[in-house]
Amino acid sequence: TAYEIRNCDWSSDVCSSDLAYEVGLKNTLADGKAYLNVDLFWNDIDDYQAGQINPTGASSSSYLANVGKVRLRGLELDSRGQLTPELTLSASGAWNDAKYVDYKSAPPPQELRYPGAAKTVDLSGKQIPGVAAVSGQIGLDYQHTLADRKSTRLNSSHSSVSRMPSSA
Repeated sequence: TAYEIRNCDWSSDVCSSDLAYEVGLKNTLADGKAYLNVDLFWNDIDDYQAGQINPTGASSSSYLANVGKVRLRGLELDSRGQLTPELTLSASGAWNDAKYVDYKSAPPPQELRYPGAAKTVDLSGKQIPGVAAVSGQIGLDYQHTLADRKSTRLNSSHSSVSRMPSSA
């Protein structure tokens, strides 16, 4: 699937354009007792919108601005399988390569703001802040029906994400 989306903040005339490609497979396995879904995606976003901080004046202020081009691409997996009539295993994971492709005039992060420092930095090729490159989840679910039609359920799960930069 390919599609194009245009996002605008009409109060400030700030717009971005997103060209996205996605292909995936949904598989039912083991006579319906399991499934495995796989998805590949690639998004090119021109004039990506991000919050900016204006450090000039008596206090800092924030605003929304276009920051250039970004690329998001990756792989997502989602699976679930019934191991026994009462026990189900689920697992999912994702890899997301989210980078600034072209962002040559970025405001510097807070740690690079000092007298005499450059007013802008080039973040082209850097990971987008707040986006984990790898994430995953695994879980077990046990459900037992009792004689009086009531049931008991135990669930355990674990999730993990890779380091997410707070600034590029």
